[in-house]
Amino acid sequence: MRRPSDRLLRREEAGARAPPAPAPWHPSPSSLDAVHLKIGTSVVMSDSAVAPVAAAPEAVAAAAPPAPQTESLLAPDVMERSQHPGSFDTLGREVREVLASSFFFDGFKVEIAKGMTPNLQVMHRLRLGSQTAPQSYSLGSMLVPNERLFLMGDFDTGSKAFNGRVHYSLNPAITAKATFQTSKDGSAHSLEADYMGKDSSGAVRVYQPNPLDMTGIVVYNYLQKVTPSLALGMEGTAMMTGPRVDSSMTLVARHAAGNHVGIATLSAAKSQFSYFQQVTPLVQAGSELELSVAEKAAVCTFGIRVNLQANTIRAQLDTAGRLGVHFEERVIPNVFNIHLAGQLDYVKNTSQFGFGLSLGGM
Repeated sequence: MRRPSDRLLRREEAGARAPPAPAPWHPSPSSLDAVHLKIGTSVVMSDSAVAPVAAAPEAVAAAAPPAPQTESLLAPDVMERSQHPGSFDTLGREVREVLASSFFFDGFKVEIAKGMTPNLQVMHRLRLGSQTAPQSYSLGSMLVPNERLFLMGDFDTGSKAFNGRVHYSLNPAITAKATFQTSKDGSAHSLEADYMGKDSSGAVRVYQPNPLDMTGIVVYNYLQKVTPSLALGMEGTAMMTGPRVDSSMTLVARHAAGNHVGIATLSAAKSQFSYFQQVTPLVQAGSELELSVAEKAAVCTFGIRVNLQANTIRAQLDTAGRLGVHFEERVIPNVFNIHLAGQLDYVKNTSQFGFGLSLGGM
């Protein structure tokens, strides 16, 4: 079965979008087969590779032998992201994909994705025996009527919550988004506008806006590529409670060159530094340092990811005394996968273990 397009990936992944003017996506009955589902998180899909166009025989015969080139060790998806600053929300994605904590779960879970039509996919998720989350079953669906509109919704029996999301591309550079949630504890909604340029990106989001009593949260960010390897950006937050407005500011620098990506995030409350390195074509390493001014604490995490033909292994260790491992076995690639996850906390003397199955890709 074929994989979905990068355009759908970046629409769903934390509000990110691909660089402008991509080729339109025309889904097929089997195009939604590589969906990655995580309990309680958004849908994440595998990046698809674009097949190169073969040159004409005459051109090959006339062409001179190519000069030797030094290829980057970066994986294709990482190399593509290193050439564009991406969105503010996807900063540090390279390191998160290496760390086992990004994929950790405990208990037992089963996740099934099924393409019903060329434009509609249905997802089932079941989770049992977790120490950190209640027993639950959720039913979700994704609808992509055309290359500009994206709709997604799911209902979770554990939290009795319904979540919905709508994305609409106004043009190749601007996407309007709306999200809403209803549960037994209340409701929430937000409105967004995302911009993705050739070498820059920006977004404005409004959470729980209420113009009658002038309350809500406004988040705005901008990221600009200033040199071929350096991008600088900022994010501001304004919390409005009537006439009072509390604001904060975060500064970001991203450096991507060769086989590495480094990111620094600075704010008054917390600072974070991350580093990603493609060690070999099969091995990736990442580290993350988080400094909390309010708690006067620091945690450093080291992780490694090994990609083999039929499985992926992630392991990490942090200075708080936690050791985590995630193992994925692709029994039938994009159809049937087995997942094992474990975490040991040597300081608290606790342990957690998870076993999962996924059908239709994960």
